[in-house]
Amino acid sequence: MKAYTAQLRWLSFLTAILCILACHDGDSGKDVMTIAINPHNAGSYAIEEISDTVKYIQLETCDHCYIGYIDQMIVYREKIFILDAKVTERILVFDIHGKHLYNINDSKNDPLLRVMNLASISIHKDELYVVDRNSLKVFVYNMEGEFIKIHHLPIIIQALVVSDDVIIGRNTDQYHHDFPFDYIVFDKNFQPIKGFRQNGNPNVLAGLGRTDLLKNQNRNDILIHEALNDTLYIYSGSSFRPFIHLDYGEYSLTMDERWNEQVYNFIVRKNSRIYSPVFITYSGDHISYRYWWNKGDGYRDAHTQYAMIHVENGHLFHISEFTCKSLTEYVDFFPQYRIRSTFYLAQPVYGFAQNTGIKSSDYGIYTDVNELKKNVSINDNPVLIVFTVKEHLIGGMVQ
Repeated sequence: MKAYTAQLRWLSFLTAILCILACHDGDSGKDVMTIAINPHNAGSYAIEEISDTVKYIQLETCDHCYIGYIDQMIVYREKIFILDAKVTERILVFDIHGKHLYNINDSKNDPLLRVMNLASISIHKDELYVVDRNSLKVFVYNMEGEFIKIHHLPIIIQALVVSDDVIIGRNTDQYHHDFPFDYIVFDKNFQPIKGFRQNGNPNVLAGLGRTDLLKNQNRNDILIHEALNDTLYIYSGSSFRPFIHLDYGEYSLTMDERWNEQVYNFIVRKNSRIYSPVFITYSGDHISYRYWWNKGDGYRDAHTQYAMIHVENGHLFHISEFTCKSLTEYVDFFPQYRIRSTFYLAQPVYGFAQNTGIKSSDYGIYTDVNELKKNVSINDNPVLIVFTVKEHLIGGMVQ
């Protein structure tokens, strides 16, 4: 049985390669922008140096709104949506001042409408889509947290984005392996567009993607990262096309290193290699992401760095040792969210809180960092660091 499973995995792998090659026929790769990334060339910046103003949103902490872990964060229409799939298994919603509004999928919800295995969330036109990857369902809620409907899926989906015309989902197997993933286009009824699973189908992108789907509200584009060859794809409305190729040169992992999990872990942890981008955001005219880089002195010498790429001219703003000097010398790397050039970074409070009480009941927006430190308890929910990167640093982004 194990040998049979292994054969199937290799068959999936070979199929993925064939499908990727099929996407590169004709002139499909002619307009691909190649961005060279060298981790040694990244500048060291503090948030205070790259932005004009910094503010801090203290999220309310209470018994029914405690955040165990942040798997995904979306800021939409003056609300902050936080997915905690690992610990509390619910979606927590706060207003833009940090006040807790409501939860989705907690004990107060109808048990018949419980999401059994939270995978991801997406928002489109004031509707929140919640993916349950085990039950083949997508739950839909309004912006007040009220249940609207359930969509039934024909295949397992781990993540999705919804646009006016199509829905794109990331397919995985029942065991939720890290790879391979297939990115599949659905119609509005969550049915795969015809030709699904056919070689060369323009509505399927098969590959070893390790990151999420992204929708740019400003450009009406859908972006996908495919980690087999570090290429970012755009779905243009009729097919997937390669958009930006990330070239890490000597620090890139080979295909064999990516595919073989044991070799992969050894190479990443013991040698100077770059781990594929994670936490990608695509807003306005910029793509930003973080990647994990090991200098080669074991796992302890790992670095997380940011890259911000202007999609029109290829300008690269590269950040190493990202700090917030007024708050803490260490910026944790929870999932970020970005609206144009404004970043929302969730930062745990235990590194800077001066209050040692169990929990505080305060929430709100602070510009005086000393007041924030006094009011936050070491056991409170994370604080969101909000800042806008200076325009000249990132290639003339329109605010």
